[in-house]
Amino acid sequence: FYINKDDTALKYSPVYFQNFIKKNYEVRLTIVDKKYFPVKIMSRDEVDWRKFGNDVKYSNCDIPEEILEKCMTFMQFFSMKFGCFDFIIQNECWYFLEMNANGQWLWLEKELGLDISKAIIDFLNGA
Repeated sequence: FYINKDDTALKYSPVYFQNFIKKNYEVRLTIVDKKYFPVKIMSRDEVDWRKFGNDVKYSNCDIPEEILEKCMTFMQFFSMKFGCFDFIIQNECWYFLEMNANGQWLWLEKELGLDISKAIIDFLNGA
């Protein structure tokens, strides 16, 4: 792993680096208790789909049972009821990036008509 920049400014900054993985697409999996909402993210920008002016398309997608089981195990192990998992998918291989315990989700609900807010309300009401 080689950083081609002066890294002295990072001396007191918490950072992490990862190897670049050329992706076919990304998936954001939002979990609320036992309900889950996987979304495929197709991006013109090959590095970061969040860049301003980027062309991004969202769609509902399936998630392999093995990946879902591992995410649910993660949630159970850490006694969590909400989390957003991010993945890069390359040639049907799923690369885990992170789990964000306070991940954003409303824009996906609006884009695709998902019921994430209803799942949160149901959980909070004990339904």
